[in-house]
Amino acid sequence: MKKSKQVLEYKIEKFLEPKTVLVRHILIPFDDSEYSRTAFDFGLDLAKKYGAKISVISVMYSSVAGSSFLDINPHQTSIERTRIDRLSKEFGLFKVLADKRKVEFNADVVMSSSVAETILAYASSQKAELIVMGTRGRNSSPRHLRLGSVAIDVSQRANIPVMLVK
Repeated sequence: MKKSKQVLEYKIEKFLEPKTVLVRHILIPFDDSEYSRTAFDFGLDLAKKYGAKISVISVMYSSVAGSSFLDINPHQTSIERTRIDRLSKEFGLFKVLADKRKVEFNADVVMSSSVAETILAYASSQKAELIVMGTRGRNSSPRHLRLGSVAIDVSQRANIPVMLVK
């Protein structure tokens, strides 16, 4: 009887001790949607509170990623260049906001045919400890679906915590 009481006390003590969570690097996928802008605001706030750095990644979907340059349509390259210019301006604004809060910031644009896979690979390679992302993207699914396919895929497959923001 005495041994089971000791085991119970140990288990109770183990659950009563607060677990310290240390987040030093937050990844924020950005797709130029209002959801991802809100996620950036949350991520920046968390980074300030934890003293963490943030990395913003924008994955531009491209069905020709990994294809020969001969397969790329000049019109498509023009559209992608325009989008990259728009993202660069947005990232410049994010940098100003991060600097005001004294949060280390970096941003990358990546071309890929698999958005979720690229986010997960980037999180792993950059040693991110938290992903903060919008629940839905620019090409939002119908209103009755609360989560977009990328948010579902990343949240189910990530090896680190994922915060979904709407």
